[in-house]
Amino acid sequence: MNFLVLTEGTGELLTNVARDLNLYFPDSSITIAKAKSYAQQKQNFLHKFSFLFSKLKKRGISFYSKKLISLCIDKFISYLSFSPSYNQCLTFHNVNIVSLEDHTPSCLLPYIQDIDFCFVIGCRILSKETCSILPHNTFVVHSCDPRFVKGVCLPSFWETIYDLDFFRLTLLRLAPKLDSGEIIYQEEFPLVESKYTPVMIQNNAIPLMIIKSVLGERKILNWDPSIKQHVKKTITKQDLKQFNQKRHGLNKIV
Repeated sequence: MNFLVLTEGTGELLTNVARDLNLYFPDSSITIAKAKSYAQQKQNFLHKFSFLFSKLKKRGISFYSKKLISLCIDKFISYLSFSPSYNQCLTFHNVNIVSLEDHTPSCLLPYIQDIDFCFVIGCRILSKETCSILPHNTFVVHSCDPRFVKGVCLPSFWETIYDLDFFRLTLLRLAPKLDSGEIIYQEEFPLVESKYTPVMIQNNAIPLMIIKSVLGERKILNWDPSIKQHVKKTITKQDLKQFNQKRHGLNKIV
């Protein structure tokens, strides 16, 4: 079985997905096609310098000096403990990593031959042309219920703002229209104070949801239409402020 993962990021979620796919399907081929993010494509040296200067002006050199020292200490401890890097983890799980300029058809064509399942994790909206060349079993990871929020979101973000007592994770089939595809699999989690943050829950739940979807399992939770539907593509500073005021045992977003 051949798997393709489209992403613009790195991190624990992707590592866990690769680990579990390799564990459940040891003879499979796994390719992660990582494209440059919007910021990486558009920002030149001047943009980056201006952004850094504005951050220093806002928080001060002392604040970022402490953060830099803390980061260096973490890196040093990681080096002493021989903690593997992100790429080393993926290589250990027999993952082929390719870096692309973008997820356009011309960039993806060499990697979509004989693909059985494709998973979209942390990407911008894919073009209609890209959607048309990807396999039917292309599933998008969405950190919410798409009947509640479509577009970019963080796990539990909008649920916290709208005072819900739960949040959901969803796999849905890729469609040209934003987050409008068939729901494939969902899980629901209570929004309570816990040592496990929604991001930690997501990083551990999504891989198992992907495995179940590959095995043909389907789980679609009921949705109460009386709950306000809030379709939004971007998160504003005001949204972040409101989230931080209402969060329940969640890590503060800075």
